[in-house]
Amino acid sequence: MQTIATKIRTRAALTAEERQFVANVKTLPIYRMLEWGVREGVEDAVIGDTDELVALTLAYQMLNDLTRSIDFALSNAERGTSAAGAADAGNANICQTRILTKGIEQLRDLREEVLRQRAQMRQSYMAALNQANLSANYAGLVRQRDRDARDAAGAAANRNR
Repeated sequence: MQTIATKIRTRAALTAEERQFVANVKTLPIYRMLEWGVREGVEDAVIGDTDELVALTLAYQMLNDLTRSIDFALSNAERGTSAAGAADAGNANICQTRILTKGIEQLRDLREEVLRQRAQMRQSYMAALNQANLSANYAGLVRQRDRDARDAAGAAANRNR
């Protein structure tokens, strides 16, 4: 993120890897946030406020991808056992299908573990997002309070003239 912010500041082109990183963070407009941070001179604060969200987003997406891969492998293995005649005890391929059946059980267990971790990751992401929203809301409240105080001080100064 720091490198991307530097490239935004210097108007340099992003590498393919950096463009892919920005594209992979689908739940946050990371490029626009960095662009705003550079414009306002607060890119380090933007990075500090969003790095955990970005990491959680990417980890959640990786777990989603892993779930899809496991589902694909599981459906292929189940089709393979059916095609090989796992239900037919007299079939010559029964030994191979028993090996596949054991692998299918392990894939199912792995899938359940990945789903559990994905649910935990989602909870962590939502908690971090809520925290970021609270921080942003609090920062907005402080800015508004400061603006109101400046306006009141300006009004008082105008009355004293």
